[in-house]
Amino acid sequence: MAIIEAKTKQDVMDVLLDPQGNYSVCGYAERMEKAFGQIFLGRDQSDPEYGRQSAPAVAAIGAITEDAAFDAALAETRVVMQALGGAATFKMADVVDTVLAAVCRRWFDLPDGQFVVVSGSTLPVPFGTANCPGHYAPPSGYIFQPEPDPILSQLGKWDGAILHTQVGKFVAQHRQAGTAPGGPISSALFAAFPAGEEETLTRTLIGVMMGFLPTAQRNLNTVAEAWKDQMFGVLRAAYLSDPEANLKKRADRIIRDPMIEAMQVSPTPPKIWRTAKTDHMLGGAQVKAGDLLYVNIIDATHEDITKINRDPFPIFGGDRSQNPHPTHACPGFKAAMGVMLGIFAGTMEAPGSPDIR
Repeated sequence: MAIIEAKTKQDVMDVLLDPQGNYSVCGYAERMEKAFGQIFLGRDQSDPEYGRQSAPAVAAIGAITEDAAFDAALAETRVVMQALGGAATFKMADVVDTVLAAVCRRWFDLPDGQFVVVSGSTLPVPFGTANCPGHYAPPSGYIFQPEPDPILSQLGKWDGAILHTQVGKFVAQHRQAGTAPGGPISSALFAAFPAGEEETLTRTLIGVMMGFLPTAQRNLNTVAEAWKDQMFGVLRAAYLSDPEANLKKRADRIIRDPMIEAMQVSPTPPKIWRTAKTDHMLGGAQVKAGDLLYVNIIDATHEDITKINRDPFPIFGGDRSQNPHPTHACPGFKAAMGVMLGIFAGTMEAPGSPDIR
């Protein structure tokens, strides 16, 4: 077994699209089973269960428009910033964690304050509750990074198990009461996986939140870090003085491209991986069945930087709006972009400077 690296943007996108069916995400499935359990993100398109399990989640996530996500994140950010009472500085990481949790409560009904609570902590303590967004990051890193270190691997397993237990209690409580949550994604999943499929429902709720939270959380903090000296102030001045009344259009014009550029410099995830199913050529490299493919997203985004190409799709596994599209391209691209733009717009509206720590 060899390790083959996809480093050019063309090779990266070829692996993600995989028109010949040369690659598998079976390695993800093996790690998921050691954390919170397998879901469709660990299945290949050729697996009949992939379509059955993924369809309701993909449809519900994809139905959230970028404008709606922006409005939700902006509203929640305003609540957080108003509570600070005009403080001279604010901790950007805390704002990010609180707003992401609030948006998830709107869409997933989690955190519910009982089984899953708002916290950025990633440590498996206390064992009685799960933390949102904190406990979602280690399982994501453990599953999707090609070579997670031993500490991340152990945290990924522990935190995944905590999420499985606590979200399972949330599902059981609703089932026993004969109720369903009201969020657009949670309600769709409860309807898609009826009585008898509580295990699949639990795992899917965890998995789709895991697909959103760590990527948005880390990219938001990375962008804020890149802007911490002068850029945040420059963009804030431009955003506040722009005459466009539609705030989403204003954010698109002022914030979007600089945000994408900062994400391209240091994207999350920087790498993902696949397992080769067949012997084939990738670029000029010979790939054998069983080889590991390290998909260097950071190399693809850096290539785009040199070409001044503000393309965020390598970070999101490809463009799901295209036909054909990569099987595992993120259906929540629009939702994630709307949330990130909304959070930055909300922090730029408020007084104070972000404290990046």
